[in-house]
Order: sequence, then C-alpha cells, then structure tokens
Amino acid sequence: MAKAASRNGPGKSRWSEFRARLAGWFIAYCGHDLRCLQSLDSLTALMYRPTDGAALGVARALFGLMMLIDIPEERGGGNLDFRWGDPRACRFPLVNGMEPLGYARMGVVYLVMWLGALGITLGYRFRLTCLMFVTSYWYVFVLDKSFWNNHSYLYGLLGTLFLFTDANKFLSFDAYKNRTSSQEVPFWNYFILKYQFFILYFLAGLKKMCPEWLSGYAMTNLSYHWVFLPFRSLLGPQLTDLLIVHWFGCIFDTLVVFFLIYAPTRKTATLFACAFHLMNSRLFHIGMFPWTCLTQLPLYYSVSWPRLVWKKVSFGESSGKFTKHQKPKKQTPQPPSKRRKIVTGTILLYCGLQLFLPYSHFITKGYNNWTNGLYGYSWDMVSANLKLQIPP
Repeated sequence: MAKAASRNGPGKSRWSEFRARLAGWFIAYCGHDLRCLQSLDSLTALMYRPTDGAALGVARALFGLMMLIDIPEERGGGNLDFRWGDPRACRFPLVNGMEPLGYARMGVVYLVMWLGALGITLGYRFRLTCLMFVTSYWYVFVLDKSFWNNHSYLYGLLGTLFLFTDANKFLSFDAYKNRTSSQEVPFWNYFILKYQFFILYFLAGLKKMCPEWLSGYAMTNLSYHWVFLPFRSLLGPQLTDLLIVHWFGCIFDTLVVFFLIYAPTRKTATLFACAFHLMNSRLFHIGMFPWTCLTQLPLYYSVSWPRLVWKKVSFGESSGKFTKHQKPKKQTPQPPSKRRKIVTGTILLYCGLQLFLPYSHFITKGYNNWTNGLYGYSWDMVSANLKLQIPP
C-alpha cells in the first residue's frame, strides 16, 4: 500500500501541476478562468457577466452602415427591375414552389430591409428595425439559391445575432432616450459575434487544406494582379501564387482569430487582417464583405475602446456617459436562473450547429454548384468562381 501511494503521489502532483499551469495559460491567453468551463452554472455565470456595451454599439452601427450600402448593390436594390421585374425568369428557391412577390411588392420588401438597416445604424427602435431587416433579408435570400454565397449568408447570421443582443445600449437613439438605463450587456453578446467570425475564418482555413489549394492550383495567375507587385518583384509569379496566395491564405484563415484573441499578438494580427481584406476588396467582386469584416475587427479589443478613443481625441474633456462606464458593484454570486441556463444551452447548440453545417453535405444531397446551394453556408472559399479584377 505504501508503495502504491508513493507511485500515485508523484503522478497526482504532476497532474495538479499541469492543471495549474493550464489554468494560468488559459487566463493569460483569453483572460478567463478555466474553471468557468467546469459546469453549466459556471459557464452561465460567465456568459451573463456584466460587460461594457460600448464596443458592441459601435459594431452594430458599422454593420448597419455596411448593409445600407450592400442592399442597393449586391442585394439588387439598385436594379429591382432587372432582378425581380421579369416574372418568367428562372429561379431556384429554397422551398419548391416558392415565388417572389410582384415587382412593386418586392420594392416594398427592399424598402423595409433598407429602413431596417438604417434603424440598426442609428440604434432607433432597435428590436423592431433589426427584425424588419432580418425578416426581409432572409426572405430575399431564400428566394433564389443561385445568388447564395458565403458573405451573403454571413450578413443574415450577423443580423440575426444582433437582433438578440443589447447592441443598442451605446451610440444609439435608444440609449439617448433612456439615459438612466445601464450601458452594460451580458458577455455572451460579444462571445457569439466573435465566435461567428472564428467560424468564418477557421473553417475557411480548414477547407483550404486540400491538395488543390496547397499545391497552388486553385487560383493560378492571381499574382499578376497589381496588389501582388511587391511580392512578384521578389519571388516571381509562380512562387507568389504558391506561397502568398495559397499557403499564406490558408495559414491566415486558420490562425488569425487565435492571434486576435491573444493580447500580445492582437495588433500584429490586426495589421495582417487589414491588409488581407483590403487586398481582397481589390481582387474580387465580393461587395461589402471585406469592409464588413474590417468593421468588426475591433470586437477583439477592449470592450471600452470607444470610450478610451473618445477620451483621447476630446483631450480628456468630460463627455457624460459616452466616456464614463461605471463598473458593476460586487454582489454575492447567485445561482443562475433556469432561463439563463436555457439561453446558455441555446448558445452552445448554435455553436455546434455552425460547426456541423459546413460538413453536412451528406444530408443536403441534390444541391449542386450551379445553384450554389452547398457553397452558401460551407465557408468554402475555394469552390466559387470569383471574377478577378486584373487590369490589362
């Protein structure tokens, strides 16, 4: 027995030491205690931790602004007669037999969508206007699978996620009218949005880990675009295609969010992300997608960064609640309510669903590349035939 105890003793001590180190690494990496993942109660307490809503309010306003530009452009609001004016046009709705409304009524749908995006931008009657945007957006989205793509799918998801958050607590008409209300939001409001962008980048990176991409054949001759001139001058066109376009693209998508989460590498990762999206905006006809991603990058910074920036540009002058954030008073921890546990469980279910859907093609057999059914939610950036803007 003594020998067994002596054998178990060092093993247990090593395990305890490893757990302590892991907890320290976890806190250093993302700023959260590893014990918050031990049970549903502790996870729920983390998800409902009061958090400053300043960064979320700015993200909401910028997302709404991007949608105001996207609706007349990629959604077809600027050419309704071409998009919906011909009743004989062949379309591929998500539900067989689903038909678009008449030309005039589709104009009303787009008006509702645009007014909803305007309300999101201004934070005016946020729940109602966000609901207006989300319902009209998804309606137009499901009318024709031939227009599906990853970023259109992303916009619908972001609008839906914003609908359930308290993103109108800051930089909004709603917050201005309710000046006495708290500007704090539950932590899960930030978590779910950052997780959605993690899925966007990480799964796009995993989908690039295929022989076609890693061998440099997925996008040949892309290096001849002017944005790659510095790389082409040093490496030549073939190595630029292989190392910069394919290998770096795969590495960037797979790892960028991990570097954005870690504070010491956050600024460097932001520079790479900005360069990546700005180059994509010149390379491909993908609408507001690069700009939407750029506007949401600050979510990975301090939740109070808008207050800090305003305090600096206003030379420290008092600006009321815009620069002041009162931290919540410490209260005795209470067991999370059943409702909060259900919300946390729903968040976990959504996270699992977003991981599963890109690999669920064995269920959705029958969709094909012609209608882009699979491409619409797979985050597979390789399968699309993107038109390059290569000048002569």
